[in-house]
Amino acid sequence: MNLTFFVILAVCVFNGMASVLALRVVAALIAVTWPLEFLPREPTWLFYQSSIVVSTATLIVSGIPAALYERFARPAPDDHTSLYIWLAGAGVLTLPALQSTGLI
Repeated sequence: MNLTFFVILAVCVFNGMASVLALRVVAALIAVTWPLEFLPREPTWLFYQSSIVVSTATLIVSGIPAALYERFARPAPDDHTSLYIWLAGAGVLTLPALQSTGLI
């Protein structure tokens, strides 16, 4: 596999761990899972789940421009431009997380 794909995954995981959106997802998960008795009610579980939700959403949403590029431009199979578009989309979505951690 291409190294760019693993960089995309790392950016999405970082966004899930450091995003300011994660706290809103935690609140939504509390509202949804509180009545369910088989799920743990620990805060660490909720933060873990919200991190996974935000990471997955970042991966999916940042892939939309790359999918549109592949649909309309029809690049060659060995062209990696769509991966770079995907990485740029993930980077743009990760900017609030970078700002909240003080990296930018």
